[in-house]
Amino acid sequence: MRTIDLFLLTTILLSSFFFTSCQKDPETGTPNNEQNPDPIQIGCLMVGQQSSFIRFTGDKYFVPSENNITYHADTLVMEVVSEDNGKFTIKESLTPGSVSVVTNAIPNADTVYFFLAEVAQDTVWFEPVSGEYSYSWFFTEVVRRNSQFVYNSRSYLPFASFGDPEIQFLGWKTTISYSETYKEAHMINQTLLGHDYPFLNARIDNSSMAFDGPGYTFIYEPKGVLVRSSYVNWWTMTGGGWDRL
Repeated sequence: MRTIDLFLLTTILLSSFFFTSCQKDPETGTPNNEQNPDPIQIGCLMVGQQSSFIRFTGDKYFVPSENNITYHADTLVMEVVSEDNGKFTIKESLTPGSVSVVTNAIPNADTVYFFLAEVAQDTVWFEPVSGEYSYSWFFTEVVRRNSQFVYNSRSYLPFASFGDPEIQFLGWKTTISYSETYKEAHMINQTLLGHDYPFLNARIDNSSMAFDGPGYTFIYEPKGVLVRSSYVNWWTMTGGGWDRL
């Protein structure tokens, strides 16, 4: 009963927060604080918002007791750089001092990526600036919204608050049981890298792993900040991703 009541209360409070906090400068349409940019809020995108993430890796994905997470000195900066008729261009790059930029620990570490974000039907959709496919550090492959494969892609995040099961962070994974399927879950009162999160959605798409493909997890505030993205390789059961700084 406590969990259900807390779930409902948290959802109401978050809905109220996002309704009142999504405020733009009336003249520029951008956040007011230029010295310390507001983090990207997927339900209230604004030019100038900026979020940073640190890279991590892990292994033994299917073993619950093995959950060690290793952070690396790679910092990803994601920024909303422009807007055109409700479509926002998002830029991603690793900071010049990131270890992978210096040592080439991951391929194309010095590459700058751009993709589009658009809110429609209580969902934020991500798609390439042009062409059918593009790449993103955080979202990995970004597929067009009108692609026949859209429901098997990582190109959208629903705003609705997910219901049971309730799960928690567990190193580079979560406490949800291993399954090569698509699952939605939620988190309550979680802390990650110094940030406290009253409520989080967890979108875990491991459906491709049933066909030896990769699995993907996205953890985020409904209509709010992006907290974690991760992937896992079915063949090696290793993977990694990005945590919000």
